[in-house]
Amino acid sequence: MSAQTVEAQRQVQEDLAKLALPEIAVALSLLDPENVEGSLDLVKLAILSVVQFYGRAAAAEALNFYQAERERAGLPALPVPIVAPIDAAMVDEALADLLKPVGAFYPDPQLALDRLSEAAEQLVFEQYRRQLSSATEVDDQATGWARVPNADACSFCLMLAMRGPVYTSKAAAGPNRRSRRNSNRPDEAFVGAGAAKVHDNCRCGVEPIFGGAYEPSARVREAQAVWDKVTKGRSGNDARNAFRQAIEGRPVTGTTGKAKPEPARVAGSTMTAAQIAHQIGLLNTLKDSEYRRRRLRELRALQKRIK
Repeated sequence: MSAQTVEAQRQVQEDLAKLALPEIAVALSLLDPENVEGSLDLVKLAILSVVQFYGRAAAAEALNFYQAERERAGLPALPVPIVAPIDAAMVDEALADLLKPVGAFYPDPQLALDRLSEAAEQLVFEQYRRQLSSATEVDDQATGWARVPNADACSFCLMLAMRGPVYTSKAAAGPNRRSRRNSNRPDEAFVGAGAAKVHDNCRCGVEPIFGGAYEPSARVREAQAVWDKVTKGRSGNDARNAFRQAIEGRPVTGTTGKAKPEPARVAGSTMTAAQIAHQIGLLNTLKDSEYRRRRLRELRALQKRIK
């Protein structure tokens, strides 16, 4: 399967989710700041209508992609049902701790809109992930699916993507969302039956795997090279923290390292000169790719600002 094809599908789904945002703004406008409780049900109904519409489109697009990938693998078309649409309970769960205190932050309309948009966009994007992971469950020719990180994926998502096509069981299918907004179970980091962890605003995609043919994307290979370099001699939380620090462009000290004085940042950047040089060094060890070339151009432009 072409990595470019998989990334193109992930980008299509991300763009599709963003199409819902103007209508989410209209839905929020139905909220009466003088009667929050009385108008809340109407807002939820409007949001449900929007995310169901775009969620169905996301699932249908994902299913078309799945069938096309099956054909590329030399397999005939397979009847695969479209996953159940987003329902009111899913909207309630996603918005539970977001809408109830809306009276507290509604004086800042942009904050209210930003938070509602994030939740709605995530619901639509999840339909794409749910459809592809669900399709692999009914396909005897599918060995499973792998996580496809976006260009700006965090270290958490990259670590999961580096695992490859390990998601094969029913327990792995479906969302398992970060419970930041779930006040009923604040002690649980994630909620949902799935094993594929999805944090707030996660834009990782899903790649179905047929047979044993799996080729990690350039982004996953780059992440693996960084992991191998910065976690040498480390394990557990120490290794994970070192990897996160490297991905975020911070000095790599891990958990056991001593904190260092905060150096001055380069103008126009959140990184120090040492961090920029460190990232350039890491990128120079990786195979050539469009991401690598773009990132090197950005970092070298920052270096020129250093006097």
